[in-house]
Amino acid sequence: MSRRIARIFNSCGKAVRITLANGKSTSGQIARIKLGRRILLRFISDLASDERKHRDPVERAMHDLHPRTEYCTAMIIRDLADICVTLSRLEQGRRRSDLQKLLDAALYCEFLTDEF
Repeated sequence: MSRRIARIFNSCGKAVRITLANGKSTSGQIARIKLGRRILLRFISDLASDERKHRDPVERAMHDLHPRTEYCTAMIIRDLADICVTLSRLEQGRRRSDLQKLLDAALYCEFLTDEF
C-alpha cells in the first residue's frame, strides 16, 4: 500500500510541477492531481478521527516543508487542507495567486513520496 501511495504522490507532484511550468494541465495530469488530493483528504479524515496510521509520514513531510514549525494535529490538518485547496484549484484549471502555495503543494507531494 505504501509503495502505491508513493507512486501516486510522485505522479501528483510531477503533474503539479508541469502545470506550474506550462500554465495548464492535460486531462491525465488533472486525474493524477485529483487522486493525490483525495488521498490527502483521507489523511485529514484519519487525523481528525485520531487514526494514527499515516500520522508519522504526514508529519515528517510537513516538517520537511516547514522545518521551524511545531506541529500539532490541528495545524497538520489546517496545512493539509490548504494544500488540498491548491490541488483542487489546479484541477479546475485555476491557479492560486500566491505562488508559494503552489510550490508548497508540489514540494509536499515530493516529500510524501520520500516518506512512503
